[in-house]
Parts: sequence; C-alpha cells; structure tokens
Amino acid sequence: MPSLLTPIVCLLSVILLSSCGQDTEKKQSADSTNERIVHQPAPDTLKSGSDKDSSKINNPTGLPATSEEKVAEIRREFNRINAAKLTTRTFTFTCDTEGTISYYLEDGMIVKIFIDWGFVGDGSSKQQYFYQDGKLIFVFETWLGAPANQPDIKTELRTYVSNDTVIRFMKDQTISPCTTCRFTNASRPYKVFTAFKTGAVRSALCP
Repeated sequence: MPSLLTPIVCLLSVILLSSCGQDTEKKQSADSTNERIVHQPAPDTLKSGSDKDSSKINNPTGLPATSEEKVAEIRREFNRINAAKLTTRTFTFTCDTEGTISYYLEDGMIVKIFIDWGFVGDGSSKQQYFYQDGKLIFVFETWLGAPANQPDIKTELRTYVSNDTVIRFMKDQTISPCTTCRFTNASRPYKVFTAFKTGAVRSALCP
C-alpha cells in the first residue's frame, strides 16, 4: 500500500509546482506591461508642447492671450465712436503742402482726430487717432501712392494701444513688429490732442 501512494504524491507535487510557476510568469508579464504604460508620455502633454511652439510662430508679438480681449475692446470702442453723433471742428495747416485736421468731440471731450495731409510728392496720407478718456487707444493710417506712371498702391497701418504701449501693430491685415511701440506726451497723437486747446496746431504737426 505505501508503495502505491508514493508515486501519486510525487505526481501531484509536480503538477502543483508547474502551476505555481505559470502564475508567477503571468504576474511578472503583467507587471512589466504596467511599467511601460506608466512611462508612456501622455498625448495631452505632447499636444500642449506643440501648441506652445506654434503659437510663438503665429504670434510674432509674443503677447499673452489677454491682449486679444483688449484688442476686441478697442475695436468695439472704434465702432462706437464712428457711429456716434459727434461735434466736429476743422482747421487747415500748411507744412510741405496744405492739409486739414478735424477734431471730433463727444460731450466736449476729444474722441477722434482725423488728419488729411493732402498730396506730397507722388502720394497722399491720412491719419486717424482714437481716444478714450483722453488716452490714445487706436491709430489708423492710410498711404496711397506709387512711382510715376505706376498704379497707385494703398497701404493700411493699424496700431492698437493700451496704457500708451502698443499691444498690436498690423500692416495690411498682417500682424507685424511695431515701428513705434510706445507713445508719450511728445508723440504726435498727444501733441495734436493738446493743440486743440492751445491753438498751436501747426507747430504740433510740422517738423
């Protein structure tokens, strides 16, 4: 009887040991897979990095996103001023040629100044300054001209200003580096603003 039990016990032991070894291999395989997943970079992180790089290319000014809100506010005020019923005062001046400057007032406060420089050489230019509470917020300039016997070319320049600092400059609908990036009391938009009260329009306009 003992001689029959011994082979059976040995056989059961071999089966159990084999089963335990398979379970251990499966567990090790599962653990290795989990480790690879943990070290896999998240797709959102990769996409975020790509977005940051592309934003630098598409936004040469490098301005924060909040400047978009300020630009939108300036555009709304620009449209409001142009649609409002304003009082106008126009003066003529002579530098290299004769031009006109028009002041647009709302409740006695200047909100817009329009300067028509007339024709100088082969072209003409016009400038419009927009103000809010006495502070410059927007400049719109147009230049029209071309060399002799060539069709006229029109150039438009738009300057968005906040706290006397340019937050966006556009040349013909394209965002570009600003030419004048900050305004002071010595800048033309403020000199002509002050000239309305002092009457020194020509000295504010002519070099």
